[in-house]
Amino acid sequence: MNDCKLWDSVKHPIGLADTVHVGWVQRLLRSAEWSGFPGPEPDLVVGGQTRVEAHARRVFDKFVELGIEYVAEPTDSEPGAQRIRPVNEVLAFRKATCLDLCVAFCCAALDAGIYPLILTVTADRGLNRHAIVLVPLDRVWANNCGALLETGFSRELLEVDGEALGTMVYESEGDPSGTWLAIDVQQVTEVGANWGAALSSGAQYIRDWEWDVCVDVGGLRSRTSDRELPPGGHIEKVLAPAYAALPEDFTPLQLIKARHGVVPYQQCAEMRQLREWAMTVPSDSRTGGNGRNADISVAVVTGAGGSGKTRMAAQLCHDLSTIGWYTGFLPSTTEVTDEELAALAKVATELLVVVDYAEEARRGLVARVVRKLRARESATRIVLTARGADTWWEEFYEEAEQDGTVLSNTLPLPIRGKQDVEADPWFFGRMYRRAVRQFSDMLNGAVPPDVEVPEGLGDTALDVVLRAWLAVCGNDEVAKKDMPTREELYDKVLSIEFTRWRKELKLGDISRDQLRRAAAALSLLAPSQDEDAVDDVLSRLPEWSQEHLLRSRFAELLVQSLLRDDGAESVSLRPDPVAEHLILAVFGKKPELLDRVLPQDPAKVPGIDAPDADDSIVTRKLEWGQQARNACVTLTRASSLDREAALRLARRALRERPFLWKEALDVALTQGGPFAQALTALIESGADLPLGKIDNEIPVGHPALAGAALAATRRLADSAEPSPGQRAYWANRLSIRLSDVGERGEALGVAREAVELYRALAEASPQAYMPDLAMSLNNLANRLSAVGERGEALVVAREAVRLRRVLAEASPQAYTPDLAGSLNNLAIRLSEVGERGEALVVAREAVRLRRVLAEASPQAYTPDLAGSLNNLAIRLSEVGERGEALVVAREAVDAYQVLAEASPQAYTPDLAASLSNLANCLSSMGDRDRALVVAREA
Repeated sequence: MNDCKLWDSVKHPIGLADTVHVGWVQRLLRSAEWSGFPGPEPDLVVGGQTRVEAHARRVFDKFVELGIEYVAEPTDSEPGAQRIRPVNEVLAFRKATCLDLCVAFCCAALDAGIYPLILTVTADRGLNRHAIVLVPLDRVWANNCGALLETGFSRELLEVDGEALGTMVYESEGDPSGTWLAIDVQQVTEVGANWGAALSSGAQYIRDWEWDVCVDVGGLRSRTSDRELPPGGHIEKVLAPAYAALPEDFTPLQLIKARHGVVPYQQCAEMRQLREWAMTVPSDSRTGGNGRNADISVAVVTGAGGSGKTRMAAQLCHDLSTIGWYTGFLPSTTEVTDEELAALAKVATELLVVVDYAEEARRGLVARVVRKLRARESATRIVLTARGADTWWEEFYEEAEQDGTVLSNTLPLPIRGKQDVEADPWFFGRMYRRAVRQFSDMLNGAVPPDVEVPEGLGDTALDVVLRAWLAVCGNDEVAKKDMPTREELYDKVLSIEFTRWRKELKLGDISRDQLRRAAAALSLLAPSQDEDAVDDVLSRLPEWSQEHLLRSRFAELLVQSLLRDDGAESVSLRPDPVAEHLILAVFGKKPELLDRVLPQDPAKVPGIDAPDADDSIVTRKLEWGQQARNACVTLTRASSLDREAALRLARRALRERPFLWKEALDVALTQGGPFAQALTALIESGADLPLGKIDNEIPVGHPALAGAALAATRRLADSAEPSPGQRAYWANRLSIRLSDVGERGEALGVAREAVELYRALAEASPQAYMPDLAMSLNNLANRLSAVGERGEALVVAREAVRLRRVLAEASPQAYTPDLAGSLNNLAIRLSEVGERGEALVVAREAVRLRRVLAEASPQAYTPDLAGSLNNLAIRLSEVGERGEALVVAREAVDAYQVLAEASPQAYTPDLAASLSNLANCLSSMGDRDRALVVAREA
């Protein structure tokens, strides 16, 4: 791991030399960047003549060429101590403090044979500090000259031959009276940096500031061998920069892309909140790898398509980058290797990682990123952007908890929606004016002094930016009037963009419809930024299938210019909502085109089964697999524009390409969307599918996939072997799936069948089947209650408790959780028939058992405990124990608030119910004002 050097200038000043490494600069820079750095020359000082200044200047000038930016001292530095960035990070990220620069400069100086010292000076009683490099002109480090400072450092003003150092340093370039250089290395970060300014500034620090400590780097490094090698690999390549430069021949629509940074995110309360979160150290930081506190936090930024999530995250990256953080976007749809994540974990600099479209990332990626980075010692911030924090977020949070990762400083941040904008109309007005000025400057070279803001700018930040873009690019009055629909806005933008495409010499004879279809196909499948991959997608369209040469040229133009996006991993039209509108329009009009452009089954790529399959065949398989996933993701995203149109296309996609079931299921599990219903239809059609895998993948009660789960379970139950055990298993499972879709009557009938079968099995083999019988009885009690058969439900619930009590007495660890669940269920059934006293006794026992379980395993059992507490509070109220009911209700609310903060979608409904219960308890105690406040929150 990169060593986080915390240099303590008071207790261990010579430790600074340990951060200076011979040979690192050459190894870490690319050959073109290293070329020109001086090497050691034995005759730098001969017969009283010295060329040390010229050598030092060459080092300085090369550092100027590197383009390093100055940043402030790291946020976690301590009084009297400063954390120093490793040289490899200074050269990789090109950001450094004055002390970081001095250390890096000394590395190159030693390589050049120069003898360096680092001096820190202070002003204003230590409030201001600075570091410079000192170089004696009569010494050559490569010649193994003796150390200047015997102890390795000095806190006293250095004197040479009785003369103060201040009188011996160069005042300016070529000063004939000077015998030492005082180099203000920070000058390499200044605009128009020059050697003379660095020398005069260094001399001024010597004269005017207080001497703090001088470390004899040259002497200390000559005493100890330095065999340490720099970390391998280019860590700056792991994250993509937040902002990518516009291509020289950019198209007007490329100006809108968030990560070109032409229109940064508008400053607002959300942006300030996100920045404050990033700069705040969590109060419960856990101990990291080397005994220091691990400082890791996650923010999830949610909002509709076009609301500005990516733009906000990119702006945060930019803001933190200017103060020295390593920031950027992590690829979310392609595979991120463990080696790449390990490289991030080794970074000593503060780190901000953005996972854009986190809901579309490969399952488990977000949890894997957190797992790999949680041992870092410097600040680690992870921003996840998504259209909603739903199932994917619950999965991530659950996995993080299982890994033992504490994420208490989690920030859920919804971007302002339509209601917020209507409350602050000036917000979009300011954004519109700014965008018009930026676009005018980029396209016309002139900034209009006054910008008239039209009414009805839209609902999202993208709507505003597009209106501004039309005002500049459209050259008509359409942009200035209130657009009746978002679709018309998008169509006008696309019309202008494709007109621009047709101005290319190669595309002049291509119709606008052909360009629309090509852009729609590419946006649906998002092939990699490879001309062959783009050519392959275009070849599936009938008008391009035989145009080999023109198609190849078009693919090259798309990758290199028209759809070029250096910050993306794929080729697609941007912004996404505009592309989604185009996809629905093109394939909705001609759905048969969808059949042609969707990839074939990657498992059936010709030649893929050969043991010596060519690399190009493997590449095609991977490309088709990624395109299959992209199609499911994109249609899911497009459903926010037109749910029915997206559903029709999703159904057609699965019907024509049944192999898509796996990607469809994966996307629907985390995002819901049109593929949930489409998958249900595919299963019901009798298609040959791995139904057992599908059934196992869909959890009970999944809000989107209950229908698909039922369809799969029905087919599995119908085809199961006729043994009593199999029939009982599938009957019980089918009753649960039926209940999930609201088929209560049929669910009850099937649940009765399951109980009858399990009862017969348990009579013949109690040890093997009693747990299953108890489980089916618990299920039957719930099904009976659901249809109003409360008396019978109570009888069945009592039997379930009796059986599970026997099981728990024999094996407490295995069956106590089940017993607690049955007791909680029984308490509800008792209350339903008016047995309130017994219901209270049973509810107390359920809470007692679940409290013990939650204390032993909070992550697993706290939700159950919260539910039992809420149930107990209700039972207490029913028997008039209002004071205790209030105490228990508060505890339930507290538990659900913690759960809902971590997993809003999963626990917000439970929190609302517990708040409602608390409001009732407060009201019954006479605290009606407080009850009203809580009820409103509920």
